[in-house]
Amino acid sequence: MSQVLSWRLSAKPSLAWPVLLIALIALAPNRSWSGVMPETLDPLPSLQQPAGLARDSGSGDLFIGDAATGLIWRRRAGQSLNFFARLPTDGPARLEELELDSAHGWLWAIASQAEPSSRPIVPAPAAALYRFDLASGRLQQRHLLVEAGAWHHLGDLVVASNGDVYLSHSYERPAVYRLTADDDQLAVFWRGGPQVREPHGIALDDAHGWLYLGHERGLLRIQLSTGVSENLALPAGTAINSCTSLHWYHGRLLALTAGTGVLQLLTLTTDADTTMPSRVLRSDTIAVLSRQQFPPRGGLVQADEFWFLAEQLRASRHADIDAQSTLQKLVLPH
Repeated sequence: MSQVLSWRLSAKPSLAWPVLLIALIALAPNRSWSGVMPETLDPLPSLQQPAGLARDSGSGDLFIGDAATGLIWRRRAGQSLNFFARLPTDGPARLEELELDSAHGWLWAIASQAEPSSRPIVPAPAAALYRFDLASGRLQQRHLLVEAGAWHHLGDLVVASNGDVYLSHSYERPAVYRLTADDDQLAVFWRGGPQVREPHGIALDDAHGWLYLGHERGLLRIQLSTGVSENLALPAGTAINSCTSLHWYHGRLLALTAGTGVLQLLTLTTDADTTMPSRVLRSDTIAVLSRQQFPPRGGLVQADEFWFLAEQLRASRHADIDAQSTLQKLVLPH
């Protein structure tokens, strides 16, 4: 279901021209700073609130979630979207993100409840991690975070080559949860201090054993072998606040900042001594993917492409602005 934002023209010229100017700006294409235009792959009219994106690089199968309905859809190469799975109705209703583990034939999904207006007074399954079988779409595992008086929220997840799953956790207790491949217990792997607020985007450098985490106040990394964390010093003028999508890309970090839609490529120090505090040497803006009122959602890296979910603005009758969800991609620099 598409959203419709109504900016109707008034009969008074003093009001009509500012509104018309806003509409023209909103309809202007979202050009990247490098001059590369994002390419629209598919419109998604059947999805109410697309959220979560995963793709099997082997088969080419694409998986997209719907936060409003809890449905997960699959699109095979050359085909349209087809139903794949549904989140259990007795758990959190809002689907947040998807992640594929092709090696094991699993699709992972995280879900949370909407932000509460008040604290729950009884235990409730406030956040959950689900595992689906890729072949059948059957639910194989569920892991609930349930605690009286607390509210859990899982924002993003990443899967290691050994099958371990790492999840960012925000709201009252910033943390990273982990589900190991040889255990069925979702447990806290790392707990954030007072300087860490609302962590979300998470990325993994599997080869060197580092986990990267974006949060409202910056960026940090966690050593997988010890759980010890350190903040990443950023170049002057670089803002990585509220990073909603974070990816390890050819030895660098690809970071998408919430609200602004700014996609940045971060070059880190290459010091082999991992006991030294790391820092970001350079930040290059790749693209501005959308404006603040329509931030991109989800995101995945396929080869040298960044795929994401966005709102494509278009004019409709009566000078309204119609925003339809679309799947888009952007070619990344090597």
